[in-house]
Amino acid sequence: MPVATGRAPQMNSTTHEGRLVASKYRIARFIAAGSMGQVYEAVHVGIGKHVALKVMPHELTSSKELRARFRREMRAAGMLESEYIVQVFDAGQDTELGLYLVTEFLVGEDLEARLAREQRLDASTAAAIGYQVARGLAKAHSAGVIHRDLKPGNIFLAERDGGARVAKILDFGVSKRRTPDDMVVDADEEFATAMGITLGTPQYMSPEQAQGRPDLDSRADVWSLAATLYEVLSGQSPYEGDSPVEVMMRIVHEDPRPLAVVAPWVPAALCEVVHAGLSRDRNERTPDAATFAEALADAARVTPAPVTIPCPPPDAEPFEHEPPSSAGSRVQFFRRDAIRDPAGCTPLSPWKWPTT
Repeated sequence: MPVATGRAPQMNSTTHEGRLVASKYRIARFIAAGSMGQVYEAVHVGIGKHVALKVMPHELTSSKELRARFRREMRAAGMLESEYIVQVFDAGQDTELGLYLVTEFLVGEDLEARLAREQRLDASTAAAIGYQVARGLAKAHSAGVIHRDLKPGNIFLAERDGGARVAKILDFGVSKRRTPDDMVVDADEEFATAMGITLGTPQYMSPEQAQGRPDLDSRADVWSLAATLYEVLSGQSPYEGDSPVEVMMRIVHEDPRPLAVVAPWVPAALCEVVHAGLSRDRNERTPDAATFAEALADAARVTPAPVTIPCPPPDAEPFEHEPPSSAGSRVQFFRRDAIRDPAGCTPLSPWKWPTT
């Protein structure tokens, strides 16, 4: 079974610094070669806003698969508005450079880079990231969009003013969109199905996705997020193998090792949430991303709020937590029954994320 993992052919990494794209975006610098082209930092010449510019050069547009993926991302990400999904501002085709996609310019790193440096994250940070990603997925699913390639490399930990961070979902290149009556509305999806291509990244594919089933729904993304959290918490993937096919076979036929055994430092409540999302039978899996987010919030003993929570009253009793991945950094939380909204109170972040 062919597997499309999001890798593009090698391309010339010419930066095109100073070049004007679509008469309004001036390229400032080359950032990276992405899965479907090159990514640049650019500036809107009219308003001076810094943006990220993803360009698919003409030499790649000859690939029907890559062209379809790029256009799919343009449509899927462009229709979604969420704090937890990268914001798309513009898209089009430049006569000289090719197809382009303009998104918000993010400062920070993706979760894959964070894990490469630290191997695993503490339970509080993992719950924070998982909660925010689940909120983003819930927004996408409400619009009928299924991501299908959620993984650490597609979760960006963006820095905000004051040191806060927010998790944002990237790359909707292999997403699919369905109508309320469960009909595929993207012709590119029919092309992939006809070619027998299984889209996604093997280690993060749900069992039904690994089987190439055409009736995927939002529960596939829940499974991918649970697999990601398993890795974030333990430092290892729930499924490993010597080849993509072996990994997918194990996903379909085997249960992962209990997270409590692999990572005994993870709180039991959080282990239960992760395994509920990893059920091989999707009818027994956590039913949707919103429910998964609430379960994470309950397991982490925090109030489920999008970005901030009201600060506690003066007599609230705090409890402390010291994340193992950020030695010396103590974080104070307040129990949810102590939360109220006094007038003039400055909101607090629901989680304080390590900044190193």
